[in-house]
Amino acid sequence: MHKAMQAMTDSRKNILFIMQDLEMGGAEQLKLCIQKYINKEKYRITYCCINRIGIIGEEVIKNGGNVICLNINDKFYNLAATYKLYKLVRKIKPDLIQSALFNANFHARIVGMLVSTPVIIEEHGMYAWKRWYHILIDRILSGFTYKIIVPSKSVKDFLMAQEALSSDKIEVLYNCVDLDLMKSKPVREDERRRLGAREDVFVVGAVGTLRKEKGHDILLDAFKIVLAECKSAMLFIVGDGYLYRRLTEKSRMLSIEKNVIFLGRRLGILGFLSALDLFVMPSLSEGLGIALLEAASLRVPCVASEVGGINEIAEELDGITLVKPNNAYALAGAIINKIENKAKSAKAAYAEVKVKEIFTPGFYINRLEGIYNKALN
Repeated sequence: MHKAMQAMTDSRKNILFIMQDLEMGGAEQLKLCIQKYINKEKYRITYCCINRIGIIGEEVIKNGGNVICLNINDKFYNLAATYKLYKLVRKIKPDLIQSALFNANFHARIVGMLVSTPVIIEEHGMYAWKRWYHILIDRILSGFTYKIIVPSKSVKDFLMAQEALSSDKIEVLYNCVDLDLMKSKPVREDERRRLGAREDVFVVGAVGTLRKEKGHDILLDAFKIVLAECKSAMLFIVGDGYLYRRLTEKSRMLSIEKNVIFLGRRLGILGFLSALDLFVMPSLSEGLGIALLEAASLRVPCVASEVGGINEIAEELDGITLVKPNNAYALAGAIINKIENKAKSAKAAYAEVKVKEIFTPGFYINRLEGIYNKALN
């Protein structure tokens, strides 16, 4: 009886987030930020993982989030996943559905269409991998989509060209950095000890899923060149993905495996970043780059590819060195230059201030709630 009365008086709007999973990644980290900072007096959030919960999902649960896992293959052609999701939506009756990444976006929009519920999707990168049928599906389903949220103007321009979408269908909403995690900054010396790196070693780090567009292949080629100039430099790579074996094998073929350490997936990425002398983002394409924002906010010097949303970050944050993508010699030259001028850039302090002004959860959530209000009124 009490629960029934509570439900009758609860005026909050129900938002259902549909994800393929909540493993480590930029789109997934944003869900943790939303769980922490969304106005819980206005919105009741449920997170649905089609495939598995993942380590970010576990963190969402620790922060009071309600996470449901369907434990089924999330591939877009798996209509059994669509049906299970349809049954869940009929049960919890959300006022709004939001999803991220292609497979989840497909299932969410089909279900939203069936139950007449508005759907917002997220596109986090410039996905040149999409085949003609992926693009056709997205074009057709865009007619049943309230808004498409993207992390940068570059992704918006790419989507408009790829899917022939109108500008007003797409909303640019920059990714954010959780500044609460910055309040107790990790101790650099402790973090370097955890990595096994002496203070006199120049430590380079990269963070990202091990897939082609992240450019780790080029980074290894570049680091081979770097080691010819600085034999004591170390490269630590955080992330996992389908290229793990190929990249570890390549480091052995290049005879640099003693100086290149693959750390796999990690939570608490700020500790890792604080141990670095240089952060590198060698992406071939990039929607925005949360790890780059986090490194800049910790005043870590950065070298990044001149692509996509990285350009927009560099416009706002001084002190980020840009290099041409897919160019091992240019990347190696920028890293060697940082080694030869090891003193951190004074501009990095300015970057920390600008991160706090622009790329904050408060700014992100305020814009997101504005989109919700328009969709629900």
